[in-house]
Amino acid sequence: MDLVSKLKNPRGKRRVAKKQKVPERPQFKQKRRKDNGLRSRISEKRKLVTTSRPTGGGLTDFRLLYTVAGLLGFGLLMIFSSSAIIAFTESGNTFDFFLKQILWIAIGTVLAYVVYRLPLELISKTSVISMVVSIVLLVAVLFVGKDLNGARRWIDLGSFDLQPSEVAKLGFIIYLSAWLSRKRPSVKSYKEVLRQHLNDDLLPFMMLMGVVCFLIVLQPDLDTAVIIAVTALSVYFISGKDAIHTMGSLFIVVTTSIVGGLAAMAAPYRLSRLRTYVDFWITGDVQDKLDTGFQVWNNLIAIGTGGFLGVGFGESRQKLFYLQNAAFTDSIFSIIAEEFGLIGSLALIIAFLYFMSLGVEIAQKAPDKFSALLAMGITTWIVLQAFLNIGANLALIPFGGIPLPFISYGGSSTLVVLAGVGILLNIQRNSASSKTARKLAHGLG
Repeated sequence: MDLVSKLKNPRGKRRVAKKQKVPERPQFKQKRRKDNGLRSRISEKRKLVTTSRPTGGGLTDFRLLYTVAGLLGFGLLMIFSSSAIIAFTESGNTFDFFLKQILWIAIGTVLAYVVYRLPLELISKTSVISMVVSIVLLVAVLFVGKDLNGARRWIDLGSFDLQPSEVAKLGFIIYLSAWLSRKRPSVKSYKEVLRQHLNDDLLPFMMLMGVVCFLIVLQPDLDTAVIIAVTALSVYFISGKDAIHTMGSLFIVVTTSIVGGLAAMAAPYRLSRLRTYVDFWITGDVQDKLDTGFQVWNNLIAIGTGGFLGVGFGESRQKLFYLQNAAFTDSIFSIIAEEFGLIGSLALIIAFLYFMSLGVEIAQKAPDKFSALLAMGITTWIVLQAFLNIGANLALIPFGGIPLPFISYGGSSTLVVLAGVGILLNIQRNSASSKTARKLAHGLG
């Protein structure tokens, strides 16, 4: 070793050449970047799903839930206001009807949650059972029902009076939605299409609707029969798109209107109500204020007294034995108008219109045809009943005996309406879940 080498390496150690870094091949870098991007996208999608599904379903939308909760809360306040005096007179407890309504709402909330968690496929498969149970109850009430003022509409179950016509509203809607959403064999000729509409849709629908409405009219309860008929017609109409289906729907509308008009004039008390309604619009005054026009007259007094801002919560006078039990059932809207005036009445009407918009939105976004028809049927039923009740209180239509959904006192009505809301929330959850799944599939594809 020469002198220069010794100076650079005085201890005589061998120098080891540093290992040179071999550059990676370009294709390996690209593959690694691609894998990293895929993993990050999967991670982001999983994070999105876990944060947007806190209840294990689809995207949570609380608008319908908040709207229903607000209507129920307001209804409780009005039931207390309009029933306190009568409750104290009958039972000595001012909160009697108020506490009973809280119980119905609590049971109805549990029922709504159970229906909310059920698979929609199971609801569709059990639609026949729902229809059979509804018809059996409608027949049973004619024989074992409690007679009240000449009507048999309730089955006495001890501490609870079951009204089968309320059960039939939801049961019939479920069955119609499942039946009209079934797959049909494809046909090409015009005669086969016409025969399919007549034999498979139009005639069976008219027969079934006729049986249900006829059983309800026998109770007698024409107002509920009208609600069921109009709701069924709306479900039938939106279930098809072709011209033959539309013509069939118009035929059903005309036929049902004629039959309904004849039924309205068949019973003497209905004819008296119709005569009172016509006289009011001709003369501007209720002629028979002590008989058939008694409730209409007191409703109008309450609404007129309320004015623009109302007389104040709890200050209604028409609830003091003038409207009697109707003050917190069929005529509760009149008490609302008296205590909260035009402003409060319009706010309630807007709330029901908002409920309708949410129901239609759920139907439009439904994951399948059955869910869409079911959502539209439930929305039509609840909103139609609400506006028929309001219209009757305002004397815009002949007065009937139907409750105001979410607001009026009543066990059967509250339970069935909340069950319908549970189904709407169920459809909303499933439509959001399927939408999330489609987004994930599209993003990872």
